[in-house]
Amino acid sequence: MSLRYRRKKNHYLQQQQQHKQRHAKKPVFDKIPNEILLIMFESMNAADLFHCSTVSRRWNGLAIPVLWRSPVPIKPILSCLPSFAAMDKKHRIKHSHQKSHLSPGFPIHISRYGHAVKSLDLSQIATHVTDCTIRHIVRSCPKLTSLNLSHCRLVTNDALYYLSRAPHIASQLQVLSLQNCRQITDAGLSHLEGHCHALQTLHLGACPRITSNGIIGLVTASAPTIRRLRLSDCSHMTGSTLHAIALLCGPRLEWLDIARTKAIKHTDLVDLVHNCPNLTRLNVSMKKPKPLSELRDQLRTRERLFHSHQNERGQRHMDGAVNPLHELIDLLNQFGIQADLTENSAQHRQLILDQQRVRDLVCSSTVESIILNLKKLEHLNLSHWNNLSDRTMHMISVHAQRLNYLNLTGCDNNITKRGLKHLWDLCERKSACITLTDVMISPANSSSYESDSSSCSSDDSRAKMKPLKKELSRSI
Repeated sequence: MSLRYRRKKNHYLQQQQQHKQRHAKKPVFDKIPNEILLIMFESMNAADLFHCSTVSRRWNGLAIPVLWRSPVPIKPILSCLPSFAAMDKKHRIKHSHQKSHLSPGFPIHISRYGHAVKSLDLSQIATHVTDCTIRHIVRSCPKLTSLNLSHCRLVTNDALYYLSRAPHIASQLQVLSLQNCRQITDAGLSHLEGHCHALQTLHLGACPRITSNGIIGLVTASAPTIRRLRLSDCSHMTGSTLHAIALLCGPRLEWLDIARTKAIKHTDLVDLVHNCPNLTRLNVSMKKPKPLSELRDQLRTRERLFHSHQNERGQRHMDGAVNPLHELIDLLNQFGIQADLTENSAQHRQLILDQQRVRDLVCSSTVESIILNLKKLEHLNLSHWNNLSDRTMHMISVHAQRLNYLNLTGCDNNITKRGLKHLWDLCERKSACITLTDVMISPANSSSYESDSSSCSSDDSRAKMKPLKKELSRSI
């Protein structure tokens, strides 16, 4: 009996000792609470997060949602050509995909990964993104709030239809970029109007088939929440469109990019700054003037076409066709009426032209209205405004309270040493980054603003920028 008791006691002591040894060998990181681990994972980059996900099951479960929150695919997500879908639609066959069509390196079809995705940037695989890709993303990522489809030229209105018909995504989508999606039309935007009411950032730049009606309709649907609009290079963007946007968004609008559009006129911009006083970024750069050689070639082409047209009309007249211009001249000569305008009529016509020129073209008063009304302005792009002067530079340096970046590429035709002195004072006093055609006046932290400006205006001339503080100080 005593021997059996001793054996049980020794076995019990051995178990206790093994238990203590197991707990003594437990890593310190296993004792960290999940909340602290999540804070640590939030501050890591993708490579470190990947290594952390391989440590243990617990760490893997916490790191995967953070790692897959905003992935950037570098290979096609889905292997599908638009011609296949068009062929199935033509023959009324249901278009579907097999598992072999899905990319094994981007498994968003697995709920563990797809449900963690909140932001998705497809610009790096734009040439491989189709409507089927968008449908696959909509089905796999129900928590998506940001989608970048920049330069996805194969995407059509059907992709926006799939996006609007996903109830969870449509109601929570906040950022949508359709830059250079050339097949998107007003019909595609109309799908978003009825379901996407939480958009905060909208990018419709360089979409040639989108008209002012589509832009106004989508902005109207998201007017209470929209904060940032980028409409650069929109050929149908006019002054009436800008006026409607200013009235709909009002003080809520913070970013606006209307570079190289028809809406850059004095009256339209004055109306904009009065209705949207809280703008912090404004891009109103104009198109780069064409070189003289290109203009000469265009002039020669037009002259050639004009002469060929005149020869055709002369041939028709010789064949017996009636020329209405000749009939009008003969009628005026018959009654003795002079075609020249009187002095009063010429003066009146000149007055009307001058008023129209002041009303339409931007000038120094336009910049003055922008600077005085936009007290929170931090980023301003005035590229290729050829009518800026030293007085404009002085007014900017005095009244721009929060300006951090100013782009004046192509505006140095009328700016002298005095204007450069005002810009230098602005840079020294407020740490602003100022870009001219071949001179960049910038503080030590100007690189971030330069990168922002390149993304804001995609088609601006990338002139050679170099920090020339010493040379500029010598010229001043």
